[in-house]
Amino acid sequence: MSAEENAKSTIDQPHIDKLPDEILGIVFLLNTAKALGVEIAPYDPHATTLSTILVCRRWHDVALSYPDIWSRIIDYERHPSSWVKELLHRSKSLPIDVGEDSVFKPVQLRNPRARAVLEHIFEESARLRTLSLQIRLAPWEFICQSFLQHPAPSIEYLNLITSCPFPDSLYPGPLFSNQAPNLRRLHLQRCLIDFSSIALSNLTELSVLDILAPGILSLRRPDHPLKVAPTVAGWLHILENLPSLKYLTLSSAITHSEDNDSIPTVHLPNLLFLTIGARFHDGVAFLHHISVPQSCGIRLRLSCNRASPGLDGVKLLSFLGNQLSHWSQDVPDRYLQAKILSGDRIHFGNSRRVGYIWDMTESAVIEEHSLTSKDPLVWLVLSFDSSEDTVNFFTQLLSLYDITYPTTTTLDLWLDEDFATSITNPTRFPSLSTLHSFTAVKTLNLLERSPLYLLPIFQHSSLANRPLLPALRSLRLTRTDFEDQQRAAYFTVIAFLLWRAEVHIPLVDLQIIESKISKETEESLARMGSVKVSLGTLRSQLLDQSSDEDN
Repeated sequence: MSAEENAKSTIDQPHIDKLPDEILGIVFLLNTAKALGVEIAPYDPHATTLSTILVCRRWHDVALSYPDIWSRIIDYERHPSSWVKELLHRSKSLPIDVGEDSVFKPVQLRNPRARAVLEHIFEESARLRTLSLQIRLAPWEFICQSFLQHPAPSIEYLNLITSCPFPDSLYPGPLFSNQAPNLRRLHLQRCLIDFSSIALSNLTELSVLDILAPGILSLRRPDHPLKVAPTVAGWLHILENLPSLKYLTLSSAITHSEDNDSIPTVHLPNLLFLTIGARFHDGVAFLHHISVPQSCGIRLRLSCNRASPGLDGVKLLSFLGNQLSHWSQDVPDRYLQAKILSGDRIHFGNSRRVGYIWDMTESAVIEEHSLTSKDPLVWLVLSFDSSEDTVNFFTQLLSLYDITYPTTTTLDLWLDEDFATSITNPTRFPSLSTLHSFTAVKTLNLLERSPLYLLPIFQHSSLANRPLLPALRSLRLTRTDFEDQQRAAYFTVIAFLLWRAEVHIPLVDLQIIESKISKETEESLARMGSVKVSLGTLRSQLLDQSSDEDN
């Protein structure tokens, strides 16, 4: 070929053929990102990679020379075990991630092929960096024998979730033969280990859920002493050896004990977020014997069991008050959720997620909260044995946090209808002195039939020269029925809007969220109340709040 022909051939060559192997390999690697998919057309990095290596010999050879590509496209749930083995082989000596480092995204191995897949994974156990599994009972013993009892030099994140009847899943020996120098994050659900293992000493994250024997199984005598969840004292002795913890979650993980007085206090100096789900007595006893930083977020789900909170209630208020004493009083634009619900439940806190299921990682919860608040997170879900106990504790909670009310600009308030009809004096919720403290509230959120009970209280309890909620400009009603036979919600809201105009602090915005309301009622509210009425959904409401926070 002449020089002229060679030059022309080079010019006509496709640009991608001119790329160096290194750049081409990076392109192939980027194609393994699962984030490229969308809900309508999910992206399959495995299929893309296999199509890529069939284009030409050069692409085939470049792809095979990048182990990262093959380690990222393994589907442990669907691929045949032989193909899993081949892909692990092609990943060479790179770290292996089985599942994502999130308790909510484990690899589910529940079918007969699970053991064969696990065998190939554990053949490479020295390379395992992330292991996140949800299994049935059958693979448990194999996991113990093939992985938990051997050194794991690379493991950083371990998440094991079983769906088998507790308390049958236990590994009692020294975890990883006490040799897991990189283990930092451990999540266990419905399975137990020896929590005193040296392998846990460097943990920054510990989450243990559902290790209390349910129902009648709790009466069964265990065949091993470690097949019982630790008591408060047991957990505190364990935590003495975990000084680096940043995130700690114990839910249905504390065995009930009445003897919690002679326990030393444990200091957790690095803790960012503490989550406890337990009986009221055990949860409070745990809180009473730990010391956490003033900035530590607190999430509690505590339930009284046929008993009044009594001294435990005093201790819980003392713990919360001690944390609160370090808060700055002049933080602007605070948010508060204060709800009293049927079943003698209280939802209280400065997170809009109070009462939601726990479907985010602990670090994600704290990160999200930091975007909207400068205060430490408070998330309380408390259950009591009587309406009287519920009202009394709720009143004390409201009083405890009153130093934050002058800068609270958004308030979610809810008196559940069933609860309102079960107590003799609904006006006790909330107290007038508390209501008068909310001088900065601009947006008030009421749910379902709460407006029928609360709006008249706001109106009739105001003084001539001191109306309640003087800064209020926006009223948001969620799931309120304006079209029932009596049209009680309609007339109650109209009366409130007219009163606000009469005392010269009119509302400007009425938001109706997922409520039953006709076009005629909507127009009547706007006309008679002189407000802008807007309809929306809970999803649109959250998006609007997110947009406001970004601005």
